[in-house]
Amino acid sequence: MTISKAAGSWIGFALIGGGLYLAATPYISINQFREALQQRDLPAIESHVDFPSVRESLKEQLKAKLVEEIAKQSEGESWVNLGLGALGYAIAEPMIDAAVNAYVSPAGLKALMAGSQPEMPSGLQTAAPTNPADSGGTAASDVQLSYKTPNLVVISARDTSPPNQTIKFNFERHNLVNWRLTSISLP
Repeated sequence: MTISKAAGSWIGFALIGGGLYLAATPYISINQFREALQQRDLPAIESHVDFPSVRESLKEQLKAKLVEEIAKQSEGESWVNLGLGALGYAIAEPMIDAAVNAYVSPAGLKALMAGSQPEMPSGLQTAAPTNPADSGGTAASDVQLSYKTPNLVVISARDTSPPNQTIKFNFERHNLVNWRLTSISLP
C-alpha cells in the first residue's frame, strides 16, 4: 500500500501542527489561569492549581527558612539550637502549617480576592495583608517562562528593584494539554 504525496504532505502537516499545539499548551493554559485571576473566577482558578501540592511545597520552604534563621541567630551556640531554637521551632511549626493551610486553599483564595483575610484557626492572629496597589502601584518585575522538562514549565518572576528576588511558579502537565500550578519556589 502506497500513500500519495498529497496524503503524505497532509499527514506531515497534521503532525507538525499537533506538535506545535502541544508546545503551545503551557502558554495557553497559563494565559487562561491569568485571565481567571483577573476576573476572580474561583472555579477556573481551582482548575489550574493543585492546592495540596502547593501547600506542601510552601510549608517545606518556610520551615527550612525558619531552621536557617534559628541557626543564624544562634551563631553556633549549641545550647540555643538545642534549647530555645527547638522551642521556637516547636511553637512556629504549627503556626506555619495553619497559615499556609488557610491562605493556600479555595476558601483562602476567595477571601483574598474579596479583599479580606482568610479565616485563621482560633488563637492565630495575622497582620492585615498589604495591597501593593495601595502604595501607589505594583513593583515592576521581569517574567520568563521556560520548559524544564516536557512535563514541567517554570515561570520566573524577578523583582527589578533591590533586592532582586525571584519567585518561581512551577506548572506541571495535568493531562496532554492542561497544566496546573503544583509548587511555588520562594526566594
